[in-house]
Amino acid sequence: LPMKSLRYYLVFVLVFLPLTAWSKDYLYVTNETRDLLSIIDGDMGLVVQEVPLGSGPCDVILDRTGDIMAVSHQGKGGELWLLNRKTLKVKHKVLLEEGKEKAECFYLAFSDDSRRLYAVNKFSGLLYVVDPVEGKIKKRIELGGEKPYLFTRPVLSPDGRRLYTVDGRHGRITVVDTVRGIVADTITADGAIAVVLSPDGKTLYVVNGENSSLDILDLETKKRGKQIPLGNGTIDADISPDGSLLFISNQHSYSVTVVDSKHQELAANIQVGTFPMGIKVSPDGKRAYVCNWIDGDVSIIDTAAKREISRVLVKSTPLAIAVYHSP
Repeated sequence: LPMKSLRYYLVFVLVFLPLTAWSKDYLYVTNETRDLLSIIDGDMGLVVQEVPLGSGPCDVILDRTGDIMAVSHQGKGGELWLLNRKTLKVKHKVLLEEGKEKAECFYLAFSDDSRRLYAVNKFSGLLYVVDPVEGKIKKRIELGGEKPYLFTRPVLSPDGRRLYTVDGRHGRITVVDTVRGIVADTITADGAIAVVLSPDGKTLYVVNGENSSLDILDLETKKRGKQIPLGNGTIDADISPDGSLLFISNQHSYSVTVVDSKHQELAANIQVGTFPMGIKVSPDGKRAYVCNWIDGDVSIIDTAAKREISRVLVKSTPLAIAVYHSP
């Protein structure tokens, strides 16, 4: 193109191209057997960086701003690393179980104001409350119940005053009053292995591993609604930002089930890789990402089309995933 025409073309592109075209997802994926964090450019569909991340990285999570990254570890006493997401510099290393050579996975949740990080030990039945700025444990809360435990990922109510976590060994949901730092309630939920909370905090979606279903629980009445069938070996779940769709990974059927929350019905079953584990929906709701543990790759799902559009090889055992959406 002549220089004058090229200038007009560039002006047209900058003015009329939708702003969404400039947005981008960055994925942060833990590789537990290679002790790495893989950083993926979600739009380009490739690994752009690999970062050494200590012994047995397990869960990974970002705070609401996307500035603070937290990574839990299964080795070295359950070390919790707090990093600056932009620079990837480690600001704090917190020993959650000091004195133990090896700990099991800790599942994480940030408060909306980024002032508290909650870490649930899978087997010890303890909830740790950490100040992510100071890098210090502020409180340890015993979740109760009988050993052995099998606690999974916690979720917080929109106001941050309630935390919900599942003991999958005993089929119960523990409700923690985060203000008082005590267990406020327990809800019987036979077969429960994971929970997802609606954006308004009124509905708890319970992933039932015993009968491979999604159980819908009204938190005000404690009454159960419909049971929606899922795939085999359900393991993890996430919900779209507007609360309209749920995405559940099914280990044994190598699939992701999509549930329409408004109509409380099955929307799709999407075939992904072998042994899908951690799953996360992008903050803009346009993509969902799932870690295929055995295949060593990450499936990218178009949430509107409800289909897998590509996979990204990470050459390892991807376990958990966090997503930063760059506007």
